[in-house]
Amino acid sequence: MAKKNQIAKEGVKPNSVFTPTEISPKGVKAIFGGVRLNWVYVATPKVDNKNPLKSQYRVQAILGNGEKEFIAGLKKACEQYLRAAAVAWGGDVREKVMKKMFALDSDGSFFKTVQIDGVDAVAINAHSTVARTSESEPFAAKYPPRLVYADGSQPTSTADAEKDFVSGIYADVAVYIAAYDVDGSKGLSVYLNGVRKLADGERIAGEIDPFAGTAPTALPAPLKAKALL
Repeated sequence: MAKKNQIAKEGVKPNSVFTPTEISPKGVKAIFGGVRLNWVYVATPKVDNKNPLKSQYRVQAILGNGEKEFIAGLKKACEQYLRAAAVAWGGDVREKVMKKMFALDSDGSFFKTVQIDGVDAVAINAHSTVARTSESEPFAAKYPPRLVYADGSQPTSTADAEKDFVSGIYADVAVYIAAYDVDGSKGLSVYLNGVRKLADGERIAGEIDPFAGTAPTALPAPLKAKALL
C-alpha cells in the first residue's frame, strides 16, 4: 500500500491491466486494474438530467501505462465471449460490433480520448442503472457497487465512501461486459460491479466541487427604497 501511495504522490502513471475472471455465454467478468478514476459516482448514483426516475452509478477509468496490452486483452476476451454469446448474431454482425467497440473516439465505442491534467489519456466508462417509480421515493439499488479498500475493509457510511472514493484516486474496477440489442442498435455494455481503492491521487480538475464544504450564503433582507438612493 505504501508503494501505491508513493506512485500516486509522485504522479507516475502505474500500469493498467485488464484481467478477465470469467468468460461465459452470458458475459465477461473482469477487473480494470491500476486505473485512475474520473467522474466518480460510486457511493451515490447520479440522477439522469433528462429522466428523474433513473440514475446511474458510474465511473470513468483512465488507463495508465500499458494501454495497448489492456485493449488487446479486452478485445481477446470479447471475441471469445461473442463466439459463444447467448445472442443470435451472425459472424458479420459480431465483426461490425467489435469494429465499433474498439474504434477509439467513435460513436458507441468502449474507449475515448480525454485530457487529464493537460495530458491526453485513454478512458473507458462503466455504469450501473437504478430506477424508481416516482420522484418521491429514494433510489434503491438491488446490487449497488461493492466498495472496498486495498486491505479488504469497506467504508462504514455513505459519507465515508463519498469522501474516499473520489476523482483522481487509483483503483481496481470490477466490471461485467455483456451484449445489448435494443431497437436495432447492437453493442457491448460495461456494467459496474465494484471499486477497490488502491491509493489517493491528485484530484482531477473537472471533478472538483468549488463549493464543497461551504453552505449557501444567506440572502440579505430586502432593501428599503431610501437605501437605493
